[in-house]
Amino acid sequence: MVHAMTALDDATALTRESELDFSVEVSDAWSIGPIPNGGYLMALGAKALGALLDHPDPLTVTARYARPATPGPAEVRCEIIKRGRTQSAAVAKIVQGGKERLRVTGTFGDLGAASGPTLEPSAPPTLADVASITPRVGAPMKSSFADRVEIRFQPGTTDFLDGKTGPMELGGYIRLTGGPEPDPLVLLLLADAFPPPVLRGIEARVWVPTIELTVHVRRRPSPGWVRGWFTTSHLVDGALEEDGRLWDADGRLVAISRQYAQLAG
Repeated sequence: MVHAMTALDDATALTRESELDFSVEVSDAWSIGPIPNGGYLMALGAKALGALLDHPDPLTVTARYARPATPGPAEVRCEIIKRGRTQSAAVAKIVQGGKERLRVTGTFGDLGAASGPTLEPSAPPTLADVASITPRVGAPMKSSFADRVEIRFQPGTTDFLDGKTGPMELGGYIRLTGGPEPDPLVLLLLADAFPPPVLRGIEARVWVPTIELTVHVRRRPSPGWVRGWFTTSHLVDGALEEDGRLWDADGRLVAISRQYAQLAG
């Protein structure tokens, strides 16, 4: 079956320049304000790695954001770390204007062939029925990202938008507007799509740029809404951690994330 191209396909379209290098047009359609979203950039880098490696699925991906990327032309310079029987790994550097914007390291495997013991002590969060939740824009004004991602926030977790404070946790349902259905690559983007939960704990409205983000993909998700829940436990001198969980429409845990971020004025 031939699938129609989606906005994400267009925004991550790669042109091969050599055995290990690609060129790409960083899209302005996945931005928070003027800055391309970190999850989108991670997915872009991971797509390049997937084009080089023999295994189909990202198992764990880490992005280190050196400086903000901008919409426009970019180079993706890759290096193979290992080619193995069950796993392979590589690194991609996204470069603009001669400067490295971010570095994406990924280990790939085959989630469809995974087997072994399973222990899952935590359950998906109890959320209101998705049909009962009024949609609310999650990204700041003048952000194209809000047009690409639909979030239905669990009631009560967006009180920071009204100037209130509360526990540093939030979540709800999420999907890409107009598709595609979630897959391991899409999960990388969704892991950085919710507002930072630290915004519920402080009165000031600030930017929270990501310094480093790691996503572990555990299963290929089923079609439909993805449930997400994100927490911050400690804010120390402006630095914080954010832990996330994503479950698919069947209630299965499909991804775990952790990011290191720092408040900015």
